Amino acid sequence: MAKTDDTRFNAVRHGILSQHTLLPWEAAEEYNALLDALLSEHVPSGPTETHFVEEIAGILWRKRRLRMAENASHRSSFALASSDPETRDSPFTLNATPTPAEAALAHLPHETTVKTASVLQTSDEEDAFDAADQTECETRCRDALKLAQDGRAEDAEESLREDTRLWFEEELRAGTFGNLARDKALVRALQGHLLPFFVRKREEATLRPMVRDFLHANAFCPDKMGRLARYETHLDRKLERMLSMLLKFKSLRRDNASA
Repeated sequence: MAKTDDTRFNAVRHGILSQHTLLPWEAAEEYNALLDALLSEHVPSGPTETHFVEEIAGILWRKRRLRMAENASHRSSFALASSDPETRDSPFTLNATPTPAEAALAHLPHETTVKTASVLQTSDEEDAFDAADQTECETRCRDALKLAQDGRAEDAEESLREDTRLWFEEELRAGTFGNLARDKALVRALQGHLLPFFVRKREEATLRPMVRDFLHANAFCPDKMGRLARYETHLDRKLERMLSMLLKFKSLRRDNASA
């Protein structure tokens, strides 16, 4: 008996096999809004037609739940593929326990890193824009370094973007470059800080689409998706039957009323 009760609880917990339309953690107001909309659309007369409408509401609600289950399945697979995407910065080089993404991209430079969470939060267009922006900053820094090395430190500073110049001023005030003269400090900042930073950020932006494609491919689970698709087919067939029965019943009622 205990085993049967556990099975029944598991069915309710996962939702798909549940005989209860609304699970305890679901929003009753959202389900009621769906049911009210269907009642307004079909205007049932009597308990039988009302039952059909409630069945239709339950089917649509389960289809909504199915979409959420599919999304949760993908997120779970993404987490496995990226080995904790919320917190981990993955260097894509082989180590003692590489993630799937690390193993696939082990040929990349050791210093190249990508936040695995970030690849799921941006689009290819955003990454392309970011890469172009970082490339511009890198180019400006290379040009400024040449000017500074030629003794044209003022022109070098002027050629940098405003936010880069502000960073340099803050680092000077913080004493990052010790007692170096301003022109020498600028060269050190460009060589040791700014250029490596913008090169790394450009590489990260360029790599994100590749990593995202890998995670999508690695996260796809045919078995899970197949089970969800079969259940959705079952719901679609049931929806078709309920609609057909409702319309047929309403038609019979109209015929009886006109006879």
